[in-house]
Amino acid sequence: MQDPFRHEALPYAGRAQFVAACVEVVRDGLEQDERLILLAAGEKIDEVRHQLGGDADDVTFVAIDEHGRNPSRITTMLHSFQAAGDGRHSIGVNESVFTGRSPAAHLEAQFSEVVLNDPSLRTWPLSVVCLYDTEQLDQPALHAMQQSHAVIRGQPTNASYVPDLAAAMHSAMLDPPPLTATRLVVHPTGLTEMRAFVRSAAAEVRLPADRAEDLVLAVNEIVTNSLRHGGGRAMLALWFEPGSIICEVADSGQITDPLVGRLAPPPGATSGRGLWLANHLCDLVQLRSSAAGTVVRMYLDR
Repeated sequence: MQDPFRHEALPYAGRAQFVAACVEVVRDGLEQDERLILLAAGEKIDEVRHQLGGDADDVTFVAIDEHGRNPSRITTMLHSFQAAGDGRHSIGVNESVFTGRSPAAHLEAQFSEVVLNDPSLRTWPLSVVCLYDTEQLDQPALHAMQQSHAVIRGQPTNASYVPDLAAAMHSAMLDPPPLTATRLVVHPTGLTEMRAFVRSAAAEVRLPADRAEDLVLAVNEIVTNSLRHGGGRAMLALWFEPGSIICEVADSGQITDPLVGRLAPPPGATSGRGLWLANHLCDLVQLRSSAAGTVVRMYLDR
């Protein structure tokens, strides 16, 4: 019996082929009475919507350059969409790897594609079709496409696919913070000091007050998790890059679930909200974990 979940890549070349590919996938899905969601850049969505005409009324469109700036949210949106179908099969047409993202966001978009291969998703009644522009993306990005998709549309086989999710995740480990980063060791009694530390850094770069509080809340959630589950202390590093303030929290614990923080906690859950909340407060969150420890890196645009 075939798994209800399918994850494939669809390479295309240029804007016209993008629109044609999306229209074909959507209309094929509608003929099969499947639910459709398209996640792509807003301007591309407008062209697809125009070409679909009246069929566009049966498609959910999400401007990924607005709502999917943090690629970790893409899994959340796909999960929520398929769950709302009450078992009816859905198709998610997704272009999350595209030129113009920052290097960190580009890496995380590729990593999010890897996470979609987690075995626990095989029960989802969902096919994910991921589009890649062969005219715009470089060879490393196209090679990453092959590694993260068992099926490449138009190719009979894909020998480059890496089915070992743990190995793929390990290869995506992050570089350490820069030497110029400011560091703080946080113990259970130091949360107030930590929040003041982050709030002061946000003020230094004149981050708007509401955005500063988003960052403080996100970091507080992650540090609290580290103190509870990561050995009783957290290592906080903070630094600036053009356009972003970055906070990293590291501890000695290990997270084995690659979907943590990517799926909304079930109603009534008393734990598991910290990473999910951080993903929705920050413009980018990177989580990496191994036997050596866990790192959560949060970006807020300024």
